[in-house]
Amino acid sequence: VLADDYAPSVKPSTVAMRRKQTLQCATALVRSGFPIEQITSLAILTQPANAKAALRYLLNRKGGTTTPYLGQQAQLLRTIGKHWVKAGPEEVATLAKFCSGLSPEKQRGMTEKNRKRLRQFDLPENVLALLHMPTAIFKALDKPAKERPIGRKDALRAVFAVAVHLLTVTLLRVDNLVGLDLGRHLVEHRR
Repeated sequence: VLADDYAPSVKPSTVAMRRKQTLQCATALVRSGFPIEQITSLAILTQPANAKAALRYLLNRKGGTTTPYLGQQAQLLRTIGKHWVKAGPEEVATLAKFCSGLSPEKQRGMTEKNRKRLRQFDLPENVLALLHMPTAIFKALDKPAKERPIGRKDALRAVFAVAVHLLTVTLLRVDNLVGLDLGRHLVEHRR
């Protein structure tokens, strides 16, 4: 922790995403005309001329419009240059300029796509249907359970009902919901 080059560890999913982004930048550099056999290290990717060529290729592919994706790619190249390659201050400053130029204006509020998805809840009956869905599922599961054993399909419906209920009464990310362990994360206070 006290090392000069200390960086906090990240989740394996973040490592996988960064690896994918790095490969995308390398591919963009090759598509821009750079010889593939000359890409021998991360330092090659972060040289300002090469980073610019890769980012220009990605920008052209997006029709010249900046996107959060392009800003993230530029940020990744700057981070690699600064922390991994240990590039000089001038190179890092140049990479930082690419970041500011390619990052679109900060999103305020929800995206249109998310707004469109949530419009269905403008109707009160849809809100009530969502809130009462877990209870309705358990009632439907209870009826056949008296007549036959509960199968895998029924168990999956019950899990779905519990997940919907948890997501409507708590603030949980989907990854956290999937990783819940009943014995460890849910503490029973009373019967």
